[in-house]
Amino acid sequence: MKKEKYIFDADTLSHIADLARLDISGEEAELMLPQMREIIGFAAEICGVESSDMQDGRVAERAELLREDIPEKSFSREALMSAAKYTDGEYFLVPDALENGGAKQ
Repeated sequence: MKKEKYIFDADTLSHIADLARLDISGEEAELMLPQMREIIGFAAEICGVESSDMQDGRVAERAELLREDIPEKSFSREALMSAAKYTDGEYFLVPDALENGGAKQ
């Protein structure tokens, strides 16, 4: 497996913050950048572990813990829409996502 070097820099952090619609101050970015680099580095280490010869028997065990998916009576769309603060009648509207026309500037 070819190991690729991924550079996590201030621009990448800023881009991710924009995608997540987060306002991160310069001070917060200075704090977060080394932490994010450590997280990305750890994830890269995990990806590099050879695991093709490992067997995972836990998948079957977990399947037994899941409940059966049985449809149940729920609220009507009309009841939920009438209780929502922001709606167009069909969908819930999220004020923060609408402030800049849906795009971060």
